[in-house]
Amino acid sequence: MKHPPPHDKPATRGPDPTPVADDLPGLPWLHRWRAVYLFVLGCFALWVALLVVFGWLFA
Repeated sequence: MKHPPPHDKPATRGPDPTPVADDLPGLPWLHRWRAVYLFVLGCFALWVALLVVFGWLFA
C-alpha cells in the first residue's frame, strides 16, 4: 500500500492571514491591494463626476 507524500506545510484551518511578500503592491502609501483597488475606483469615480459636472456647466 502506497502512502501519499508528506505535505510541505503543516495543516492549518483556512488561508494564512499574513500576506506573502509577492502579494504586496510595494507602494509606500498603499500597503494592500484592496487599498490600491479602492484608490483606482475612487479616482475613476472622481473623473466621471468631474466630466458630468463640467458637461453640465459648459453645455
